[in-house]
Amino acid sequence: MENSLHLEMCFISKSNELLIRQVEKELHSWFALPSKWFIHSKKEQELLVVTAEVHAKGEWVSEDALLQYIEDNLHVELIERLYGYQVKMETNQKGGCCSCGKTG
Repeated sequence: MENSLHLEMCFISKSNELLIRQVEKELHSWFALPSKWFIHSKKEQELLVVTAEVHAKGEWVSEDALLQYIEDNLHVELIERLYGYQVKMETNQKGGCCSCGKTG
């Protein structure tokens, strides 16, 4: 069962232009099409601030499961630059078995 999710992440680096490409690469590897993501960047006082907003569907059963996946799979350079995140998940509940979002 796929759940809808909305993920926002903020990364900060000392003017590392490659940061944008690194974020794009991670998002592309995590979320298949038809996912949508938007990446915004701006410079503030010699720092590059990159925000990523993702609208996708995934097999994660909870926000905690998604966050654990991110912690386990986020590239080390990006972990060091991660400033904050926000995640919202809507379970796609269909009647019958597994309608509560739990498996097994």
